[in-house]
Amino acid sequence: SYTPEGIAMHHNADVSMAVAIDGGLITPIIRSAELKTLSAISNEMQDLGKRAKERKLKPEEFQGGTFSVSNLGMFGIKSFSSIINEPQGAIMSVGAGEQRPVVKNGQLAVATVMTVTLTCDHRVVDGATGARFLQACAWLAQGQAAAATTALQALASEQAGSAQVHRMLARALARTGRRDDAIEALAEAARLDPAMPGVWLALAELRREAGDAAAAEADYLRHVAQV
Repeated sequence: SYTPEGIAMHHNADVSMAVAIDGGLITPIIRSAELKTLSAISNEMQDLGKRAKERKLKPEEFQGGTFSVSNLGMFGIKSFSSIINEPQGAIMSVGAGEQRPVVKNGQLAVATVMTVTLTCDHRVVDGATGARFLQACAWLAQGQAAAATTALQALASEQAGSAQVHRMLARALARTGRRDDAIEALAEAARLDPAMPGVWLALAELRREAGDAAAAEADYLRHVAQV
């Protein structure tokens, strides 16, 4: 996020989701989204959305956030651009998923296609960096873990000081069976941000799987000390 003192680097991905309510808009937050499964995020989204419409959210449940997502697909909107929810650095706009004609291997075919737009504060996020992020998201959505990993590696190279990017890369590498590379990426995330919640525990688990019991124990003790 941009601040008058400089760029603020966040420990967690606290994702705000735009919810329309009578008389305006509110953005309840999924805290530490990077530590949660898709099913947990989905359940939390439903709960927050329901309570937002009932105006039963606590202030801490909608104040803050590091990134926003706005979805107008349910209204049939194919694509749109959102205004950044300052001081956040970016917001993702999700359009409707629908069947559209596409070309596959030189042949006309029908596929379900969704348009996603990213609005970035260029004081914080360069356009090329945002494009790399969208590229990785697109590959992940299509189940192309190897291609997503390549995109994230390029993003990590451009954003060498971002612990969150290295953590994302570690997850993608682990999915493709590249455990040693995943350990290296996660160790770099821990070095960049030792206070990042859960990073030492995740590193300990990867090292335990790799058979490095001594390093796993050391990382676990760092996690315990952090908690």
